[in-house]
Amino acid sequence: MVLVLGYKGSASRAECQTKSYFFVCNPETQPTFAPRATVVQVERSAKQKATFLFALSGKKGIFACPTNLQPVMKKILVTLATALAISLAAHAQELPQFTASNFEGWQYNNPGISLTTTDIARGNIVLYVTRQGLALQLTSPLFSCQSLDSIEASLIWFTQYYYDSSFDLNKTALTMAIDDETGVALDSVTYLPEAAGSTHYPVIRLAVPQGLNTARVRFVSWKADVVSCGAIKRALLTGIAATPHDDPLPGDIDSNGVVNISDATMLIQALMLEQQVPNADFDGNGIINITDATLLIDYVLRH
Repeated sequence: MVLVLGYKGSASRAECQTKSYFFVCNPETQPTFAPRATVVQVERSAKQKATFLFALSGKKGIFACPTNLQPVMKKILVTLATALAISLAAHAQELPQFTASNFEGWQYNNPGISLTTTDIARGNIVLYVTRQGLALQLTSPLFSCQSLDSIEASLIWFTQYYYDSSFDLNKTALTMAIDDETGVALDSVTYLPEAAGSTHYPVIRLAVPQGLNTARVRFVSWKADVVSCGAIKRALLTGIAATPHDDPLPGDIDSNGVVNISDATMLIQALMLEQQVPNADFDGNGIINITDATLLIDYVLRH
């Protein structure tokens, strides 16, 4: 994962690439100061504004601030923006996706089949209980589920032998479980196809247990056998944000009931533009300033 954070005062992409300097860092190393870094996005800005921009795993963001800020204040804001960008790199783990071209970190416990693009595309990631009693399962890598209310999985469930006379639709029920980092199942939900057919497109939602910070999602078909079974060709996971709180939360700049990296981004943006935003007085002293942004970033990094 490579992150680019930069400063530009010019309007053109060419000038930005040749005259501006950018922080380029890998989350596993210290940031290095390098000129002429690759610019992912450059936005035209008014002459009275300068722009900080960063790119992270294909995502783009922009910080803008007036150029008439005092040099000390501008330096502090640049430092905070850098810290925020680095924290974004550390926290930007999206929920894992399982497709024929993207299956890194996923585990399939069938000793005879490895996870490959070909096997996934052909429907060889079959879930059933073998004659030896082994329940074949597909398990996601560990991911962060902090501040999530639920996880939604959009699946392709392929039942290849639906036409066989011994095929039993009820046995193809697919269970989605959420496990903690030790592998203990905390909750599960089961999907049953409504009618026989080769391909099904279920969308399954599972609540995230309160207080759970990291988890894995696991798919298993407990009743399936070698004929009445299905294969997972795709599992796209989406995190559903927690329900907002009724009472305002310090640092909850976007007022969605959750304090996270997005709030830190918005607060730095507001400070740069000298704008008023809700819940920005993080330390509760009645004054909104750099201290609030620093404390908010520290809070996000620790949670």
